[in-house]
Amino acid sequence: DPTPAASFTQNNFQTLPLATERFLDALPLVPSVVRGPDGLLNVKGARASQSGLTVNSTNVTDPVTGEFAINLPIEAIQSVEVLTNPYSAEFGQFTGAVTKVETRSGSEHFNWQADSFLPRLRYRDGSFVGIEAFTPRVAFSGPFLNDKLKFFQSFEYRFLRTPIENLPPLKRDTGLESFDSLTQLDWEINDRNHLTTTLSLFPQKLS
Repeated sequence: DPTPAASFTQNNFQTLPLATERFLDALPLVPSVVRGPDGLLNVKGARASQSGLTVNSTNVTDPVTGEFAINLPIEAIQSVEVLTNPYSAEFGQFTGAVTKVETRSGSEHFNWQADSFLPRLRYRDGSFVGIEAFTPRVAFSGPFLNDKLKFFQSFEYRFLRTPIENLPPLKRDTGLESFDSLTQLDWEINDRNHLTTTLSLFPQKLS
């Protein structure tokens, strides 16, 4: 029998221990998903470049490397489904498996959420020197135009320093600075027509 799909919801992401606060950290909990020595995910023995990733049914796999090419704040994700036997004709350009991501829609009432606003200090030679990590996240949603138009907005700023132990104490860090944003608008045109527009921005700088 084919292996059933494994799925995660927004409630799971709020309770699971995610090392880097990314939804990809939850995938190794699925049988046949293993994180390799290079940090990439291998599904069913296939390389990371041989699996597919879709966001709202759109293929977001990097055409050059074959790896996942988009970053999403975890508050912006409604569900993640790992299909280890994706026989449906809607999927293609993969060998190992397909990971389906669905983003969150707007809510009928105004809601907001804020997480991770406390920075982690950098400890060097017995004292604290600067900031090692700061990853605040904000999300809010609500209705427009008599509940005909709903919106969801999520922001995540990420500042990380990763030490290289064989370098001098204050010169051993690699730095990552990124900003991830997802905006979604849901318009109920009428009882039979629904229009969804999603915009994602994820610039980053690595030094």
